[in-house]
Amino acid sequence: MQTTDGCIVCRNMWWDSEGICRPYTEKDIGAREWIHRGSTVLSIIWVLILFGFTLYEMTLRIKYLGGQKKELVPFINFATHNIFNMSIPAFVLLANVRHLRMDRRRLRRVEGFRWWKALSIRFIVRRLQHLEMRNRRMPHKAFLIICLVWPLFNGMYSLILFVTRLKSSEETVVSLVFSVLCMIVWGVFCYLVLLLRLSFLQQQRLELGFLWRHAGKLDVCRRQLSMYVEDLGCLRQLVSGWIIVVVAVSSWAFSSMLYWEYVVISSRLKVKRDYFFEFNFNLWSTNIMFLSLPLLAVGGMELKGMWSRFKYSISQMRSESHDAFWDKILAYCEERSPTTRVKMLALMVSALGLFVGLHLSVEDQDVNMPIQNELFTLFYHINSSSS
Repeated sequence: MQTTDGCIVCRNMWWDSEGICRPYTEKDIGAREWIHRGSTVLSIIWVLILFGFTLYEMTLRIKYLGGQKKELVPFINFATHNIFNMSIPAFVLLANVRHLRMDRRRLRRVEGFRWWKALSIRFIVRRLQHLEMRNRRMPHKAFLIICLVWPLFNGMYSLILFVTRLKSSEETVVSLVFSVLCMIVWGVFCYLVLLLRLSFLQQQRLELGFLWRHAGKLDVCRRQLSMYVEDLGCLRQLVSGWIIVVVAVSSWAFSSMLYWEYVVISSRLKVKRDYFFEFNFNLWSTNIMFLSLPLLAVGGMELKGMWSRFKYSISQMRSESHDAFWDKILAYCEERSPTTRVKMLALMVSALGLFVGLHLSVEDQDVNMPIQNELFTLFYHINSSSS
């Protein structure tokens, strides 16, 4: 076994959950059967279909609801769901295109924090190796069940509501089926983010042990930390952008729902459709799901707390014999910090302020939210009449 400084750090890239170097190949992890010449194209096609269809549905809503002030509240609520549904396919699509533009050698030379690297299959496999799922099985199974059952319930509830209670067209059913698929993808992505976060928590214990064993070897420890920091920074870039979208869009969704409830209660109007309460429950459940699952997966608004605890653990290992060494390690952690402060409160206030600035009034709003069947029927009727 080679013992040069570079090899010590490189071997640690193959760490498992116990800190044992276990190199693996694509055949060892069962990926060889799934990798072929068309796998890259297929990985783009499926997200492109989901993204394209959701974007198309959103353009219909903008065309037939965007210009009507009385339909502004239902338009905002429908649009937020579309944004959530196409956000994950958009992230995956952009990451796949970025990986296509770079071969494997160039990808390894790319330094710095790049969010699209966190969606690389090699990045994910390397991170999951720290969880040792072969022996310990899937961690947090309860959260996995929630991530699968809750989106499926909301999507199927909406599908059943429109099919059984309303005379829905085939276009509406197809739209709802794609919505169910996008929600399931959303839930799976939330669980993946949780697994990645847990892998970094598990690796922190190994990193601290490495620093303790190699105290005094500044260059070796800096190289070791740089690998950990770069991976964590890539995930932080992805998570920060995702959470910003989630919080901003959710503020609009909850604002529109609260305003809708206020209009219904204050105006004392009788709801025209008997499905109002079922529809209301479905919207609230979906909005809460889109906000709560990402926050639970990330463990809050960002990953700053995890990095702060890591630095605190390093400071606890200080010893008088290597006091200068630990000072330089902590300084290096500050210099290469993978986290940045995201002003979430300002973002939420600005989003809510913009919504309030629309000067909506009770008289201008229709408490009966339009149904998808009406949108598609109107669209096809206009197209057929114009032709």
